[in-house]
Amino acid sequence: MKKIFIVFAALVFCTVNVFAHPYEAFNIVMSRDWFYGTPNNSAADKKLDKFTKDVGQAIGGGSFGDSAGLDTFGFNLSIKMSYQQVTSEDAIVNKNGDTAIYYPIIQGEFLISEYLSGIARLSYSNDSFVFGGGFKYRLNDGYGNIPTVSIQSIYNYLIADLDDPYKGLTGYDRVGFNAWNLKNAVIAVFPEIPYIKPYVFLSYDVTGLHAISSDRSGASSIVSGAGYGAGGTISLEPVNLGFSISMYDGSPNYNFGILFGF
Repeated sequence: MKKIFIVFAALVFCTVNVFAHPYEAFNIVMSRDWFYGTPNNSAADKKLDKFTKDVGQAIGGGSFGDSAGLDTFGFNLSIKMSYQQVTSEDAIVNKNGDTAIYYPIIQGEFLISEYLSGIARLSYSNDSFVFGGGFKYRLNDGYGNIPTVSIQSIYNYLIADLDDPYKGLTGYDRVGFNAWNLKNAVIAVFPEIPYIKPYVFLSYDVTGLHAISSDRSGASSIVSGAGYGAGGTISLEPVNLGFSISMYDGSPNYNFGILFGF
């Protein structure tokens, strides 16, 4: 089982490096109005808001699941891939032809009490470090056709620092920004049907981003909104396969992964 976990983790983290970098154009896009015409703070703010939404969903992707193996083992560990499809209005990510932001995420869940569990998350990709944590509280024990309902809150924080490939135009050597995402949700896990345990969720997100570089250094963006989604776990205890899709502001987040109970 340990070998399977290591191989899957290596594949997920290496796959992300194949894709172009979604953050490289941060400085040039946020400075564009200054370089090519009259300064326009309103236009820059709108660009930053769109980028903030996509970053928040990317780092918060894959937060949900059915806590497979938790009651039996008291702890589970998963490797997930969060794939956030960005909108055509996200000028920063689209500048280099990217259409998505990818994050491989290691997530652990551990039992605190009969109904309460803690969650920890960690990732490094796109020259950025992501860490986070939160709690899940089970409201009831499902039976028959009645789903198990839980409430969950997870906070993720991102630190981005990378070389600016456009430094000849922007005058900045580095691209830098920090971001955070608070994802609150209600999750309903339904009784297992053959091979799959399905679940649905409703979420409310708040995401903030603070620019450290570009002519907009010091600018901040805070956006919020509701989302929804569904997923499932293929139960092969102690190994389980998981997948989900969620929608937020018209953009989907796809997530898949492998989970182990310990």
